[in-house]
Amino acid sequence: MEKMNMSVNETKDNKEKIDLTKTPVNLNQLGLKPKKKINWFKAILLTLLFIVIAGSAFYGVRLYLFSKAIGIKITPQDILEPIKKDPVLKKDSTGKYTSVLLVGIDTRDASSGLKNTDSMIIATYNYDTKNITMISVPRDMYVKVPNDTWYTKVNALYAIGENKKKGNGLNFLKGALENITGIPIQYYAMIDLQGFRSVIDIMGGITVNVQNSFTDYCYPAEKDSKSVHFCDLINGMAETITFNQGEQKMNGATALKYSRSRHSSDNGEGSDFYRARRQQNVLVAIRNKILSSDTLLNPKKVLDIIQALQDNLQLSEFTSEDLQAAINLGLSQKESKGGMYSFVTDPNFGNKKIFTTQGFNIGNLYVIGPRAGLDNYKDVHAAITLIMADPQFYSEDSVIRVYDTGIGYPKALAQTQALQAKYPYSNILFMGTLFKDKTGTVVYSHTANANTRTVAVLGEYLKSTSVDKPSYVKTNLNGEDVSILLGAAPKAQTDTKK
Repeated sequence: MEKMNMSVNETKDNKEKIDLTKTPVNLNQLGLKPKKKINWFKAILLTLLFIVIAGSAFYGVRLYLFSKAIGIKITPQDILEPIKKDPVLKKDSTGKYTSVLLVGIDTRDASSGLKNTDSMIIATYNYDTKNITMISVPRDMYVKVPNDTWYTKVNALYAIGENKKKGNGLNFLKGALENITGIPIQYYAMIDLQGFRSVIDIMGGITVNVQNSFTDYCYPAEKDSKSVHFCDLINGMAETITFNQGEQKMNGATALKYSRSRHSSDNGEGSDFYRARRQQNVLVAIRNKILSSDTLLNPKKVLDIIQALQDNLQLSEFTSEDLQAAINLGLSQKESKGGMYSFVTDPNFGNKKIFTTQGFNIGNLYVIGPRAGLDNYKDVHAAITLIMADPQFYSEDSVIRVYDTGIGYPKALAQTQALQAKYPYSNILFMGTLFKDKTGTVVYSHTANANTRTVAVLGEYLKSTSVDKPSYVKTNLNGEDVSILLGAAPKAQTDTKK
């Protein structure tokens, strides 16, 4: 009998002997199934991929339902293949601008029927300069009802349009605002103020630059407010709210109060016009917060914002390409550091030359309208065209004074009149002769690092020789922002060599 080695086992039928000390060993020869080695990296990767796909499907469904509710046209194919090459937004006929009408409405008391619009802002993006210009139309603008013969305040047009045809309110308002401003509007969006509050809270609040301190003793009180008293200016209860100048962190409720306050007697903040400016400040803060990485890269915040907006936002038809293009544009504008500039079409607009509160035979109703006459917006269109071309210049709104310092009175007056014609909606006045023996043209600001665009534009136009305050001027003159000194032309240097 053959002696067996201890390292040798027999198969079940004892027909074949295998030396296990040799490698590799085929375990199938032993009648055993080999134990597979686990690729942990691949397993983890597949698990993560499954989670991402499942999460994306959930997000896609939520996005689809949300988009359908508010007016974004997104198909299932858009969710499966969401990336399109170089999507673009609609533009005006020049190909230079895209404009969006942003409307705020208060529908907290649904039983009272349709509400008037609380804010109306046209935001326009300039593809050449990367600037965004916001123009607010005050609620008290007195306008002709489209396709009719009577007039009303502009904030009533949405409700009128809805009563004429359900679902046509925003389009009805859009047409009227295009007529007033001369700005072709490609898109519109309307948000309920409740959604406005919720979005701000979801983002963790916003930082707003409060331009003027003010106190409002008559702000409509919330039902659970503890700081209330009776106010003669409104029906029901009121509370006192106060805001101090400077940057402030605001939650949704505070930002809403800041945006809607209209009964303060401090710094003009009780007017509808200052209110419109505050609303623009809040929009800038929201835009900055949304484009911050902690919002865009937080899926929970994004989903919560979607949920908050689903019942509180209404859009014109907006495709998936529009949505991608808008996001790309927002990020591009932030990276390029394009400016954001704000204007309100109030009586101060256009150097007080365009709108007025006087001369309308409508009883005691407070309204504003064009100085050229109701429904005559030619001057409005002219001013807005100039503003859109150089919003920084007009947003500085500098007080400009011109002096003869050597060019001679008649020539200095003629130069001033030419400036006034070139910039008809700027505050430019001729102040007479200051000196008779100075040379060169000087354009300078009385405040360091302020009015920079105004000095640059006027200096280029006048071919100024200096932008610094000359030593021979010892005062702030008449307290203007920018001074223009028109001296005689410097004498040509002659060759004195013999």
